Amino acid sequence: MILQSLYDYYQRKSEQGEGDAAPRGFQWKEIPFLVVLDRAGEFVCIEDTQEKIDKKLKAKKFLVPIAPVRSGSTIRPGLLWDQLEYALGANPRDRSDIEERFGSFKERIEMELGAIDHPSLKSLQAFLLANPCEKIAAKLPKEEWRKLQDKNPFVAFRIEGEPPIADVLFDFLPRPRDKEPSSQEGPFCPVTAGRGNGPLTHSKIKGVWGAQSAGATLVAFNLRASESYGKTQNRNAPMSDVAADAYTKALNMMLGDGSRNRIQVGDASTVFWAEKQDAFEDVFPAFFTMAPKDDPDRDALVVKNLYASVAQDRGSIDSATRFFVLGLAPNAARIAVRFWHTGTVAEFSEKILKHYEDLSIVRSPKDQGKYSLFWYLVDIATERKADNIPPNLAGNITRAILEGAPYPATLLQQTIRRIRAEQEVTRIR
Repeated sequence: MILQSLYDYYQRKSEQGEGDAAPRGFQWKEIPFLVVLDRAGEFVCIEDTQEKIDKKLKAKKFLVPIAPVRSGSTIRPGLLWDQLEYALGANPRDRSDIEERFGSFKERIEMELGAIDHPSLKSLQAFLLANPCEKIAAKLPKEEWRKLQDKNPFVAFRIEGEPPIADVLFDFLPRPRDKEPSSQEGPFCPVTAGRGNGPLTHSKIKGVWGAQSAGATLVAFNLRASESYGKTQNRNAPMSDVAADAYTKALNMMLGDGSRNRIQVGDASTVFWAEKQDAFEDVFPAFFTMAPKDDPDRDALVVKNLYASVAQDRGSIDSATRFFVLGLAPNAARIAVRFWHTGTVAEFSEKILKHYEDLSIVRSPKDQGKYSLFWYLVDIATERKADNIPPNLAGNITRAILEGAPYPATLLQQTIRRIRAEQEVTRIR
């Protein structure tokens, strides 16, 4: 059910051309630097694509062939983009296999694109064959080049006056052969209802709070004891390439920076989506997170609109559209499902409305009386810090709200502990 819903969400996004729904075999990747060349394949400059957003440097995203799955010392290069060590043969860490890494990068270009007669590709190949690091070092200030090598960032290439080469060659780049598993051989894929052997490993999911920065897997078999019937790795959970590609891209889209489809509930990175476009997707975060600094009254306004919509049975919020909420938490190199809720937009609206009615008490005229879940959790956390919110408590309260179930007993216990420790009964407490 989870994977099917994620697959459907990706199909909806890709059909509508929304967000970061990349075509199959491709991904939107943040690449901080572009190596700019001239038509003769000579080095021109290093272009920095980063800009400061909320006091942090953010690299521009580019549509590139999907990243290869690398583990341990496995050498697998990207196509037309990769880290400096692969793409240019830079070796600041004095690796013994740097020639093999750089060589594999050039070989993949030749093997998959060598038959293409395109001037931009020829310029790039000429540059890569003529000791690119020496050419860059001759033009860049020594300190600047050294810092760049130490970072070993992702880089791509472009010809002066053109978009990145991956964009220029997009129509020529290799695509996965089968759009849908349709053969009568191989295991049955419950997501696409087709047959065929899927990938042994699935792409990693990034953006789950507390998980490894390189990403973690939602579906994985890394122990022989977990395998059965002679199947290896992810063949124990049969899924087509199409389905695996779609659900991982859907999650990475929703967990990405700036996504409007994620909230943090305790230690659970929570994503939510509707089966079709619905206004409830836009207001849902207000019930659980802190209002933005530039719109401190948003929480109260959203709740007020919800009351009006449910009470008067009008507006797009009160609809039969299916809605999904998925809470994910880190578990070593894998991801654990903390909670999973499905229902209609109308059902979720009623339960959230009931939550606010249950917490309604006599208050002063200046007290709007409606707080997001974030404020309740922070008020009963040690030193009122979000980092001190008990991880399971947030998930359990969310589950209680979305299921219309009793609040967890730990909510009362935690509240009493803070009152005893601080000798203070606040409005929220």
